[in-house]
Amino acid sequence: MLSNLATRIITAVVLVAVILVTLFALPSPAALVLVGGFFVVAAWEWSGFFSAGAITWRLVFVIFVMALAVIPLIYPEYQSVLPKLLWAASFYWFLVWASFLFKVRISGALLTAVAGLFALLPAWYAFTIFAQGSSGYRPFLACILIVAAADIGAYFAGKNFGRRKLAPQISPGKTWEGFVGGMICGVATMVLTSGLYTDEFRLSFALLGFLFAASSVLGDLWVSSFKRTAGLKDSGVLLPGHGGVLDRVDGLIAVLPMFALSFAS
Repeated sequence: MLSNLATRIITAVVLVAVILVTLFALPSPAALVLVGGFFVVAAWEWSGFFSAGAITWRLVFVIFVMALAVIPLIYPEYQSVLPKLLWAASFYWFLVWASFLFKVRISGALLTAVAGLFALLPAWYAFTIFAQGSSGYRPFLACILIVAAADIGAYFAGKNFGRRKLAPQISPGKTWEGFVGGMICGVATMVLTSGLYTDEFRLSFALLGFLFAASSVLGDLWVSSFKRTAGLKDSGVLLPGHGGVLDRVDGLIAVLPMFALSFAS
């Protein structure tokens, strides 16, 4: 029987391999299909936060999300609106941060559903912008690496040095020491992967790396708050050792809109 850590590593390696092959070895539509599939699963998992026992309402939510998601693909003229939506999404994540600061709790099916729309759709729109950009999926890959580095750095720093809890009522395992470790790894990765999303290096990338890494933590805590309210340990069971899709992309959905605004072209 494999340990949980071994299962997590194997799942992560397989997932990374699938993503790399899809992004860089297959035609672009294949990437839209793969990421779109993950997006649909994430929407289904989010619906479990407010309607776990009502399959009909969960399906309604997923179908509604899918309908909004395909609009820019079916009607290219709406692509020009997407940057405005990404700016709105960035403001949304600022409000999320403010809700934690002032201890405002989101509850109720309608508010949870609306929060899911604003969390998921801009991340998908950001991906479609990458798909049509001149740099291809390289900025998207860099975004994944930055979020993953922040997550891994936080895990190991928290495991070895963690003492002070970051948000004990939302995610008891997170510590301030882990947060610092995640920020260091996220900033370093932002700088080291700069060749994937730009032709020039600027010191401001380090500041952006901190912003993106911190935003990934915010996304993680945001999804965790809904899981805790719904009484769930994981958002799903699709990824062995990791839980659901949302458990893996919670940090990414918070970073993608800001990253696309900064580097998609």
